[in-house]
Parts: sequence; C-alpha cells; structure tokens
Amino acid sequence: MTSYFRILLALLVAVSHINVRVFGYNEGVWAVSIFYILAGHVIQRIFFSFGKIPLTSSLKIYFTDRLLRIFPLYLVIITL
Repeated sequence: MTSYFRILLALLVAVSHINVRVFGYNEGVWAVSIFYILAGHVIQRIFFSFGKIPLTSSLKIYFTDRLLRIFPLYLVIITL
C-alpha cells in the first residue's frame, strides 16, 4: 500500500518539476512533506523494534540492515 503511495508522491514531485500546478498549488511541496512524514514513521517503527534488543546489538543490527539495503544499489550505480 505505501509503495503505491510513494510512487504517487514521486510522480507529483516529477510533475512539479515541469511546472504543472493543480488549483494553483505546488503539489511537489506537499508530496515531499508527506514523504518525510512517512519516512519518519518507518524509522520510528524500526527504531522501536530494536528497543527490545540490547543497545550494542541493536546498533549493529540497524547499521547492518542499512548497509545491506544501500550498498548493493550503490555497487550497481558505480558499475553502470
């Protein structure tokens, strides 16, 4: 569900960059604001799910998770 919503938000930002306005408003600003709210919600859920684990282990798990999510895409982009 949120993936489709994020795609819609990304499309609104893209449309905003070509200066299309809906009812005179810049929908890109609204889309970015909503995206930040969603990102904060996701980070909060991840952070609180690690609260049940000791701090040193939770930090290690958190940064390992971040590395495994970001690094493969980084390698693909560097390769291209």
